[in-house]
Amino acid sequence: MKLLIDIGNTATKFGYLDDDFHYLSRCFNSELNNEKLDSLLPKGNIEEIYVSSVAPKITELLSNYFLKKYNLDIKEFAVTDFDNLKIKIDNKNELGLDLFCDLVGAVNKYHSPMLIIDMGTATKILLVTKDNVFNSCVILPGMGISKRILNEATELLPNTDLDEVKKLSESRNTIDVINSSIYYGHVEMINGLLERYENEIGYKCLHIFTGGNANKILKDIKAPYIYDENLCLEGISIYVKKR
Repeated sequence: MKLLIDIGNTATKFGYLDDDFHYLSRCFNSELNNEKLDSLLPKGNIEEIYVSSVAPKITELLSNYFLKKYNLDIKEFAVTDFDNLKIKIDNKNELGLDLFCDLVGAVNKYHSPMLIIDMGTATKILLVTKDNVFNSCVILPGMGISKRILNEATELLPNTDLDEVKKLSESRNTIDVINSSIYYGHVEMINGLLERYENEIGYKCLHIFTGGNANKILKDIKAPYIYDENLCLEGISIYVKKR
């Protein structure tokens, strides 16, 4: 059994690979400790551990845990052209492993051209052309960062939870105004960026949404889309299978 881990800035997902890919669980990084990890991991013989991480401190925590418990080092991998995916950017070392795994998963599961919208702590939009070339992306603050910045950079605006969002025209107090502004601002930003990307390249793309915040806004996305909750983990599994 090969353990697969997707470490984000806010949360970490776990899966494993035997003959097939299996999703295990998701845990907020703030809750990760040895006891929690004991409860999350699968029963059985773990032979190798593969990690995609954008959070070095969490990587170190997990590395120490697995070394002590299983005497195993975690394996990370280099960003490179892989299978039928070509990467043409100025510096491949700048591409995060999470986005690389999104790309590997998407190109092997779906058809190009595509725009991958990964909505985590940051919101990312990745372009894969009709020739399976990744050559550009968008990186913006996610909804959580946006509301936190409003609270931290001002003296009077409160933090909010974004649980209830009213229409813009029905928002008549500070909490409702912040929630609707951030939500609809993000929705229109994504709708507009997808349209702009397709206008620039001259053809339509498949839209693939993933990430912890994606399902919060899908009802207001204009164009047809696919929602793939565990795209990054599946990308890791595909990489491991084909390496």
